[in-house]
Amino acid sequence: MFSGVPCGEREAAPAGRKSDPESAYPATFPTLNPNPIAEVDLEGRIRYLNPTAEQFFPDLRRRGPDHPWLGGWEAVVRLFREGAVKQDMREVCADGRWFLQTIYFMEETGCLRIYGVDITEHKKAERALRREREVMDAVVKVTDVLLAYLDRDFNFVAVNPAYAEASKMRPEDLIGRNHFALYPHEENEAIFRRVRDTGKPVFFKDKAFEYPDQPERGVTYWDWSLSPVKDGAGRVAGLVLTLHETTERRKAQVELQQRTAQLEEANRELESFSYSVSHDLRAPLRAIDGYTRMILRKQGDGFDEDTLRRFNVIRENVRTMDRLIDALLGFSRLGRAELSMSLLDVRALIETTWQEALVHHPGRDVTLTLGNVPAAYGDETLIRQVFSNLLSNALKFTRPREAARIEVGGFREANEAVFCVKDNGVGFDMTYYRKLFGVFQRLHSAEDFEGTGVGLATVQRIVYRHGGRVWAESVIDKGASFYFTLKGPA
Repeated sequence: MFSGVPCGEREAAPAGRKSDPESAYPATFPTLNPNPIAEVDLEGRIRYLNPTAEQFFPDLRRRGPDHPWLGGWEAVVRLFREGAVKQDMREVCADGRWFLQTIYFMEETGCLRIYGVDITEHKKAERALRREREVMDAVVKVTDVLLAYLDRDFNFVAVNPAYAEASKMRPEDLIGRNHFALYPHEENEAIFRRVRDTGKPVFFKDKAFEYPDQPERGVTYWDWSLSPVKDGAGRVAGLVLTLHETTERRKAQVELQQRTAQLEEANRELESFSYSVSHDLRAPLRAIDGYTRMILRKQGDGFDEDTLRRFNVIRENVRTMDRLIDALLGFSRLGRAELSMSLLDVRALIETTWQEALVHHPGRDVTLTLGNVPAAYGDETLIRQVFSNLLSNALKFTRPREAARIEVGGFREANEAVFCVKDNGVGFDMTYYRKLFGVFQRLHSAEDFEGTGVGLATVQRIVYRHGGRVWAESVIDKGASFYFTLKGPA
C-alpha cells in the first residue's frame, strides 16, 4: 500500500520554498536531463514535465493518460496501489519513438515519476536482427546442406532438419549426444580437436565416409567444413559443422572420366580409320581409274557409243567416290581441329564467300540481298566454311528458278548473334527434317541436285563446336531458311 501524502495534498513547505513540483527543480537533474521525465499523480494528472518531455510530447499535459506515453496507465497505478511492485519498467511507443520507462513511487510527493530513455534505434536494430534471424532460420530449415552446432566436447547443441533426416533421427534425439559416440572416426575426431584447439577452420572436398549404422549406403562422399565459434574472451566455445553430400556428383565425375576415355579411344580409332580411308580406299579407286583410262586410250577408238558411255560412267563414279572420301575426311577432322577464336567481320566474310561461290554459277540471274548482320565471335576459317556451304546450297537449289533470290541477314538475341540464309528455291519437306543435318542424308535425288550429302552435317558440327544452335524452316517449292547462332560480343 502507498504511504505518504498525494501530490495535491502535501504538507506546507518551509519558508522560502515552494511545494509545487513545477517549481521544485530550478536547475536540478530532471530539468537538465536530455531524456523525458514526468511526474503523474494517481488520478492521472500531470504534475511535472521536464523540458525534454515538453519538447517530445507537446500535448501530453492536455491528453494525460490518453497519451500513448502513458498508455495502460490504470494497470500501472493498480500495480503500485496493491503493493505488488515498488518500481516497474516497461517499453512504450509514442509519436513514432520507443521508450524504456522506469516508474517508481515518490513518497515525498505521492506521485509516480516516469523516467524515459529513447530506445528507438535499439528497437530498429532489434527488429532488423530478428528479421535476419528469421531469414537465417528459414534458410537453415529448407537448405539441403547439413548443419550442426556442437559444444567444445563435440556434443550436439542444435541441428537443422536436413542433418536429422540424413542421420535418420529426430533433431531432439540428437541434441546432447556426442558426435563421435554416434559416428566414431579417429581421423575426423583428430580434425575436430585441431579446430577446437587452434581456432582455425578447415574445409574438405569429396571426403569419404561410411555410416556405421547404415552399412547399406556403402562409401559416401562429402564436402564439409568445420568452423570455430568463439566467446567474448576469444576462446572456442563450439563448432559449426556443414556437410553437403557429393556422392552422386563423384559418380557422375567417374562416369564422365570413363566416357572421356572412351571418346579418346574412339577418336584414335577414327584417326586410324581416316588414315585407312585416305590410303587404303583410294588405292583401288586409283587403280580403277587408271586401268579405265588405259583401256580407253588403247582401245577406245574401237568401242561403240554405248560402251564408251559405260566407261565414262565408271570414271565419273570413281570421281564421285573420291569426293565423298574427301568430304568424309574433312568432316572427321572438324571434331579435332583447334578453334582460333576472334571477333569476326561477318559482312566481309559473307561478301568474299559469295564471290567465291558465284564462280561456279556463271551466266545465272542471281541476286544477293545482304541485310544487317551482327558481330560475332568464331573461328574465321570454319565460319567461312559455314557460309560457303549455306550459300552454295542456296545457289544449287535455286537453279530451277529463272531469277534466284538469296537473302542473308541477322540480329542480336540476348548474348547470341543469330544469322539467316534464305532462298526462293525448291525447298524441302519438313516431314523429313530430322534427316536434314545427317551425314550422307539427302532430301533430293542426286540426279536433280549434285552433292555429297555432307555439307549441312558440316555446318551443324562447326556451329555446335562454337556452342551455337542450327535449324531450318521450309515449304516445298517456296524456298528454305537456314539459321545458326554464334556468341556475340558483350
